[in-house]
Amino acid sequence: MKFIRVYTDRDGTSHLEPMKLDFKANGPKAKRAVLKPVKAVYYGEGTNRTFADWHTAPARQYVITLGGRMEVRAGDGAVEVLGPGDILFADDTTGKGHVTTFIDPENRASLTLPLVDQGRKRRRKVAPKKSTANTKKR
Repeated sequence: MKFIRVYTDRDGTSHLEPMKLDFKANGPKAKRAVLKPVKAVYYGEGTNRTFADWHTAPARQYVITLGGRMEVRAGDGAVEVLGPGDILFADDTTGKGHVTTFIDPENRASLTLPLVDQGRKRRRKVAPKKSTANTKKR
């Protein structure tokens, strides 16, 4: 199983970083790792050879591949192929982003889990206040 983080450096270039899960015993014959808290779980499917050109993650999120394979290409040229059971930690919410391609003849299935901590603060657009003063006097 792969656990890969895609992140953006200060120059806006994305990179891939192998991560390790911190497994703890969960009974005599099992183990588990705790991930960051998530706010939702989305199930998605895609057809083979689907291509998504340069894009950033809409939020800091885990993408867990259930079926098919996905190629992830970072801005520095690094490439990883993720298959069933692999986890992508999409942490590149700024910069140029990354490219993804679904590359198996079978359809791709995945779970997307956005983190509770979004990591990127969006500025709200605030409309200018309308003046209440009467500017025209007769």
